[in-house]
Amino acid sequence: MSDKTQGVYKLFQDTARDIISDEEKWKSFLKVIAWSYKYSFEQQLLIYAQRPTARACATYDIWAKKLHRNVKRGSKGIALIVQGKNTMYLEHVFDVSDTVSREKNPFNLWEIRSDVHEELRNYLIDKYAPELEHASLYEALKEMIATFSDEIVISERLIKKISDKNTEYKYQTKVIADINQLIVNSIAYAAMIRCDIKDVENYFNKDDFSAIKMFDMDTIAFIGHTVQEYNKYAINELKSINENLSRAKLAKTVKMVHNDSTERSNSNENQDGDAFKINEFYCNVAKLKHEKITIYRNENLSFDK
Repeated sequence: MSDKTQGVYKLFQDTARDIISDEEKWKSFLKVIAWSYKYSFEQQLLIYAQRPTARACATYDIWAKKLHRNVKRGSKGIALIVQGKNTMYLEHVFDVSDTVSREKNPFNLWEIRSDVHEELRNYLIDKYAPELEHASLYEALKEMIATFSDEIVISERLIKKISDKNTEYKYQTKVIADINQLIVNSIAYAAMIRCDIKDVENYFNKDDFSAIKMFDMDTIAFIGHTVQEYNKYAINELKSINENLSRAKLAKTVKMVHNDSTERSNSNENQDGDAFKINEFYCNVAKLKHEKITIYRNENLSFDK
């Protein structure tokens, strides 16, 4: 391992210790994983440590070749540790704020806007909690996440490690209950950040995340990887739902435009028909006048008389 890699690895360790020492620091980390959900727990920690405001990260080549954006000169990359076959090495990624479009096109991240929150709430209730008809979006999100957490298996070895080091966690049932609650609250917090729900802090209190302090450097891998895995699942689910809602809204808009266009077309046809009837009337009058003029002329009389 090179000196630079060792330095980044130390940054990873220091940051890991930091986020499990305090509930507020853990929540600050959760705000980052709401956006960097595709990365591993270790890489999320390094993004948090170096660029907590990052929204979309990719390597230089991906920005250039796939996304057609240039990394600005002088931009400092975010160093991530990658495990190779025999050793670890560094790979640098850049946030979207470090890039510019060659075609001067904006880079649009998918988002769940506030105007679809009610539709999202209804969708989540129908799919995950049909018995909670009047649940809030926050409650609906937690119901969705709770279905994921049912699959989480907490090993007896982990429970014993936590119990041995924390006097308040002598009972296995309390360890399991607090870990599950921490996981659900953590993913719900990150999901609400990604959904752009205002005043997120009002939905939680300090005790909702206090269990983070039961972990140490020997057990942090479990909570880190578990939250990373299920947060990724939750965010991808929200992304899929958002796409479905967007398609439905687009289809509804297209239908409304089509119906409006049809009504306008029918209206124009009616107007055209009326115009045709009026024109036909005047043509008939003109024809009648012509016939009368012809008759009167044959009688040596003027039509005006």
